[in-house]
Amino acid sequence: MDTSSTKLKSRRISITAIFASMAIASAYTLSMIPNIELMTFMVFITGYLYGSYIGTLVGLIAMSIYAAWNPWGGPVPPIFAAQVSCMAFIGAIGGVANRILNVSSHNSEKMLRAAALGGILTIIYDLATNFAYAIAFGLEHQLLLVLIAGAWFSIVHVISNTMIFGALLIPVSKALKNVLGIGNGVTEEIKWKENSP
Repeated sequence: MDTSSTKLKSRRISITAIFASMAIASAYTLSMIPNIELMTFMVFITGYLYGSYIGTLVGLIAMSIYAAWNPWGGPVPPIFAAQVSCMAFIGAIGGVANRILNVSSHNSEKMLRAAALGGILTIIYDLATNFAYAIAFGLEHQLLLVLIAGAWFSIVHVISNTMIFGALLIPVSKALKNVLGIGNGVTEEIKWKENSP
């Protein structure tokens, strides 16, 4: 194994650990406020900056750790599986969104697209976890009631993430690119795939 390949792998591991740690820290910081969180955004922006592969890893690691030691209680297997798989999916979508959101050069249009994407991803997450809740507690035939019971929490979650994505994606991604000295996330992803064993 050559030196450049070793450095690349070390960098990949470091970035994954740093962003997973930030995502976990953000989740614990806001854990006492129901359904307002920054983990979704942190996982998404990892994929946005570094590509789907790293975004997926960060989503898997961050949610696995947070859900396993959740301040609100221990994990229930179906709910745990839904949370982890959805967060990994969100990280992967972040990598794809790099291409979609950067089509336009207008910040206002990017903000609207980011906000819409944040809302859609949160709806998918909430539907999946509510369905998992119904399965976990034998309420599959009362799924509509489960959705209605959790509607208020979902509304708060969707609105808050829509606002967070719309307001923060552009300034935070620019700041992180400047601080970390990175280029286009898609380029990073391709480069890492080419250098993987």
